[in-house]
Amino acid sequence: MAELVRKPKKKRVKSEPMSRLVNEVDNLKVSSKEEVRKLKLGEKADKIYRAIVKFAKELNAEDVNRIEGLANTPINQVTPLRVSHRRAIKTRKKYLYGIKLKKFKQNIYEMLIRCEGGLYIKELISGDNGLTRPSIREISGISTKCIELDVIGVELEGF
Repeated sequence: MAELVRKPKKKRVKSEPMSRLVNEVDNLKVSSKEEVRKLKLGEKADKIYRAIVKFAKELNAEDVNRIEGLANTPINQVTPLRVSHRRAIKTRKKYLYGIKLKKFKQNIYEMLIRCEGGLYIKELISGDNGLTRPSIREISGISTKCIELDVIGVELEGF
């Protein structure tokens, strides 16, 4: 039988010492209960991602322009295969607000992607065998692989 916890202690976490322990974190702060509630309820949150993407070949200026031209585009995504065991199979329409590429190394680029929350970024990059349209793979005509992905910003409506 489970035991009751009596008089649990609430811990307060100071964000400044934590940000020194974690690489590349800016403006780390403890979220309020209201912010956490809004995120969990799925209220509108735009996200900014940093992705490191490997292309099967070097991009030329035209390829970069086509990919960055995806800005301000609705993206249709059927539930990705990698999450289909825990998500309903349906088509979601999410908005891609902006995308910028910067060459990192040969055939490897850093992408900054600003989009509506809920857009599956790895699938935006790979196309997920046609389940995400348009995709970076489809637009460029070049095989792609996301080798690193980080959320670098979350913007909640009304905050």
